[in-house]
Amino acid sequence: MSTQDLISAISNGEYTDAEAAFNGIMADKVSDALDAKRAEISKSMFSTEEEAEAEAETQEVSADAEEAPAEVEEPEVTAEAEPEVAETEE
Repeated sequence: MSTQDLISAISNGEYTDAEAAFNGIMADKVSDALDAKRAEISKSMFSTEEEAEAEAETQEVSADAEEAPAEVEEPEVTAEAEPEVAETEE
């Protein structure tokens, strides 16, 4: 059913046909909207991790471009420090 069918049915006084045309038009619109939403959700659910990371990096870069660059201090590394090893009883 189309909008033209709806208008014709109303103008001819065929209100049951108009109701059927209206319900058909609304069902088509709802179906199209649901299909679009399903496609959007499935795309976001099944996107690869690399795509998600690339999108996150793009968002970070655009956010960083708006902010002033911050200075980062690197921790000092010494060769003298040895990791502690826990002793176990045998």
